Amino acid sequence: MGLEVLSLSPAVRRRVYGFQRPGPGALLGCLLASGAVAFGFSVPGWDYEVLAVGSAALGLIPFAWLVRQLAGTRKPAQEAAAGRRRGRWRWAAVPPLIATTALLVSQGVPREVRFALARPALTSYAERALATGTVDPGPARIGGFRIKDAELADGGVKFPIATSGLFANQGYAYFPQGPARYPESYDHLGGPWYSWSGPDHF
Repeated sequence: MGLEVLSLSPAVRRRVYGFQRPGPGALLGCLLASGAVAFGFSVPGWDYEVLAVGSAALGLIPFAWLVRQLAGTRKPAQEAAAGRRRGRWRWAAVPPLIATTALLVSQGVPREVRFALARPALTSYAERALATGTVDPGPARIGGFRIKDAELADGGVKFPIATSGLFANQGYAYFPQGPARYPESYDHLGGPWYSWSGPDHF
């Protein structure tokens, strides 16, 4: 059978053998990688470590699948045709998934959703800090964010996010009356909340 197949033309060999559909593992990997990319864009200044992992996975999963197909034994034509009919949706699932992730990121949805979920905890912390005139020293986890050294500044409370920014501190800030200084450094998010970016480290 092997010699007979090798003697056939490339077009015929493609009909005799067929690539396998992406398995559930590949689809799950694409889903997790897309989620990691969205999560990386969910903080001011972006979380570059998570973005790097998610982007690398999205690039490596198709490459690994192709290498596996080329190196492995392909299914006979009849079995491959049956697999194509059963798993046709798998080919169509990945592009909409990636397109949806790109659309959500371009509209800032991951960051808005994550901040909305964390806002009650951040507000409670900020109000307590302003009332007492003190903040807890050192890193803390507030509302799902890793905060490094919250501080009283410019008439409010600033929350530098430990995982965001590459060359500058970035995060959120709570100003009940608006920032007392450097208003150009803050972007108003609504109510007493702002996002901010510090000076570059370099």
